[in-house]
Amino acid sequence: MPRCYFSIVALLILVIFIKLEMMQNEKNSGYTGNFTNYSDWYRKVFLFRRYVFKYILKRLLLMIPTFFGVTVVVYLLMTLAPGSPMDAFLTVPGITEAELLRIKESLGLDKPVFVQYYHWLVNILQGNFGYSYQGSRPVLGLIADRLPATLILGFAFIILSFIIAIPLG
Repeated sequence: MPRCYFSIVALLILVIFIKLEMMQNEKNSGYTGNFTNYSDWYRKVFLFRRYVFKYILKRLLLMIPTFFGVTVVVYLLMTLAPGSPMDAFLTVPGITEAELLRIKESLGLDKPVFVQYYHWLVNILQGNFGYSYQGSRPVLGLIADRLPATLILGFAFIILSFIIAIPLG
């Protein structure tokens, strides 16, 4: 089933959910719902728009704790994964213990995990993804270099899925 069908089904479910909520509120308020004149119709449209706005606002507000929850899980998975960013520096020949400690301090790896998470989150929200440990290039630049190929591949896959899905029904 193509993604557009999922979007249409989700939109219909949203409209049905909002309509049922409106009917429940009208039942509680004693409104009969008969369209005897245009003012009732306009009232119905106004109520529908208000419920849609409230629903969208609620969903947008729920995105905030979801975002923080996902960032906590991602950061914990990164810190609990085997190895550390310091492993890339251990392969450099002739590096001393003092240099490793200086690098660890400059990267902030000597601080507690929750302080590291706070600094990481602030940098991510500001658009600063840091530098690659291997190439010493900005990560945002690395992402930007590969973004066109990713978009071409994504759009090609969407077109291919339409070519296959539409004839199949």
